Amino acid sequence: MQNLALDQIVLFGDSITQFGSNASLEGWAATLADKYMRKLDVVNRGFSGYNTEWAKHILSPILRSATPTGSSIRLVVIFFGANDAVLPSSPQQHVPITRYQENLRELISIVREFSPHTHVLLVAPPPVHEAKWAAECESQGRTLNRTVENTRIYRDACLSVAAECGVGKLDPWSAFFGQGAVYDADRAAAALVDGVHLSAMGNKLLGKALLKEIASTWRELRPQALPTLLPLWQDVTTVPASLFQDLPTM
Repeated sequence: MQNLALDQIVLFGDSITQFGSNASLEGWAATLADKYMRKLDVVNRGFSGYNTEWAKHILSPILRSATPTGSSIRLVVIFFGANDAVLPSSPQQHVPITRYQENLRELISIVREFSPHTHVLLVAPPPVHEAKWAAECESQGRTLNRTVENTRIYRDACLSVAAECGVGKLDPWSAFFGQGAVYDADRAAAALVDGVHLSAMGNKLLGKALLKEIASTWRELRPQALPTLLPLWQDVTTVPASLFQDLPTM
């Protein structure tokens, strides 16, 4: 029997990952899936509202369930911190900064224990736009629970863990604001639909930066470097022999 299973890229994060498959907002996860079509399966495991404290308990079963027989996970993108960084006035989601870093290290260890050959890329929490998010909170009868400065602290902490653990890293602040990642309220407003979640512009910038980071860090994972599943239609001659000629068997 021929093996038609593709290897995977697993996207593991919160609502910014979950909503990343929203085609109407040109979601960054949808962009990634399009670029890797017939190359690698992009598996979105985003969980709205989740933080690293919860994430570390579900990553192992997610990894096990994401791999069909005969396939492997080539890359896990870990994208948490937006909810960890809420202020302590929102205790259900808030995770103290030292605990957040410990949890990131544990998530990396879980991936490495599952598969030593799987690459890991940490994405830092994006900036927020306080005025937009304050309006969103007010509409729900809540007070502002996120600030630019507190989110910046968690962003720095995430990038520090990535460097410490020797994994890939992506900084949305640089993707949004350019070299130096200096906060720009107008750019943040344009990149964030409600002050936290990505607009079409924010998704485009993040998707482009992620593809660039993957290509520069792991050249073998560039879409153009990967084989395409099954021959192009122009190359189909004898059926079914030519369909399966380059496939491994199970």
